[in-house]
Amino acid sequence: MHFAVLSAAAGFATLQQPYYFQWMNHTRAGLYSMTAFVALMLNINGWWEHTLQHDTSLDLASKAARSATHAKLLSDLAVKLLPVALGLGAGVSWLRLNIAVKRALAKFRALGPVDAEAIPGLRDIHKFLDPYEVEIIARCCRCWVDYEDKELDKEPLKLAELVIKAGLARFPQSAHMVLVYVNFLGSVVDSRQACSSQLQAAKNLDPNLLDRYVIFVRGQQQAAHLLQQTGGHAESALDMAGYVEFQHSYRQVLRAH
Repeated sequence: MHFAVLSAAAGFATLQQPYYFQWMNHTRAGLYSMTAFVALMLNINGWWEHTLQHDTSLDLASKAARSATHAKLLSDLAVKLLPVALGLGAGVSWLRLNIAVKRALAKFRALGPVDAEAIPGLRDIHKFLDPYEVEIIARCCRCWVDYEDKELDKEPLKLAELVIKAGLARFPQSAHMVLVYVNFLGSVVDSRQACSSQLQAAKNLDPNLLDRYVIFVRGQQQAAHLLQQTGGHAESALDMAGYVEFQHSYRQVLRAH
């Protein structure tokens, strides 16, 4: 039973679309559905066997015959329905990506090329369920000009930033939501200064254990980038980063008071 539950959980996790290419997500969701289905068949067979062994009205020969019949029935059923399980898992993954996600993106595309700050009611454009949905939708904006050279099409990035800012407006107290923006600024836009400011903001939002690990890793990457840029002047660069964070915090205090 544990194997069936874990396989189903792995399939559900794949519905979060963690991979760059759509077909990889759909394939893995289908494969996990297959393993969950096989595990379910094994559990049914185990339940039948348990019931059969405790049936006092049958002799050993009858129990053995029925056990063989049950095993053959479930084996034939599993073989015939495995492609159905594969298609079901892949189909659910495809529907999630191409209907739910793309429907949300259409709402943001309809706004045209505008700044997020100029949009009234930004948080209500789409009713995000949680910050993880924001992350998936923003990631689906990604278009590669050349995947081998890691070159992204710049135009869809504006749409991704609009989605993320709408998520920030809807979940302003979520450390994970801020970290999504941090990763966007650091890995996609390559805006190190803004990335440092947002990273400091995430630290102040009571992050969970996983978010703290992400903050630590991103902080190490920021420090390594500064060391690489400045060479022997690393201390002054780190002081500058601290100064930028102080200025951001100071502005926040002024705004609050």
